[in-house]
Order: sequence, then structure tokens, then C-alpha cells
Amino acid sequence: MPPGIGYHDLPAIFGLEGKTYLLNSRFKNGYYIVDSLPAQLRLIDGVGSDS
Repeated sequence: MPPGIGYHDLPAIFGLEGKTYLLNSRFKNGYYIVDSLPAQLRLIDGVGSDS
């Protein structure tokens, strides 16, 4: 992620395994830390039709 990015500017991380589900994650020292590792991930930024 770019330096200076704020927590509220980060995309949400979703797992894709049969259905889409939100992953528990946190952002520390410029890295995402994700609590699980599904085969496929999707990053979604924005809300509604802006995502």
C-alpha cells in the first residue's frame, strides 16, 4: 500500500470459496495481516455502485 494511507482508505478483503465472505484482517507497518488464507481473494474498495 502507498505510504500514508489511512485505515479508512483501505479496501475490504473477501474470500471466494463457493460464496463471498469478509475476512478478518488488520493493517500494520504497510502490510495486511489476514487471519486465514483462502484459495482466492478479492479486494473491494468503495460502496455500492462505486465499488
